[in-house]
Amino acid sequence: MCDSLVSEKNQLVKTSTTYQACLKEAESALDQSNAEVDSLTSRLAGLQGDRNCLITNGLV
Repeated sequence: MCDSLVSEKNQLVKTSTTYQACLKEAESALDQSNAEVDSLTSRLAGLQGDRNCLITNGLV
């Protein structure tokens, strides 16, 4: 009985460790995606400003 409980506990620890590693990978990927979104949003704002300038002033 005790051996089976210890075995079950060890299996749960392994499973938990695996899930924690997967969670860290997912969080890292999410952080990278958020950084890319921020960068693209910043570039878009600049391009929109350029577009508005071209619409307002035309090409010189």
